[in-house]
Amino acid sequence: MKSIDDCKGGLLDSCSYLHDKYLKDVEGSEKFDVEGEKKQEQERLRQQEEEESARRRAMSEPEW
Repeated sequence: MKSIDDCKGGLLDSCSYLHDKYLKDVEGSEKFDVEGEKKQEQERLRQQEEEESARRRAMSEPEW
């Protein structure tokens, strides 16, 4: 693994594999959704970038 994204993907795949192997037959257990987890992480990163951008704009605007 050469990047953080590679590590995240590997961890999500590992969790999905372990869930399918050991927990899929447990009552009330839902399938681990790798794609859903990736989408949530992308949304979190997008929000973080928007907040950072708004903070930078606020700091660069002159106060009159």
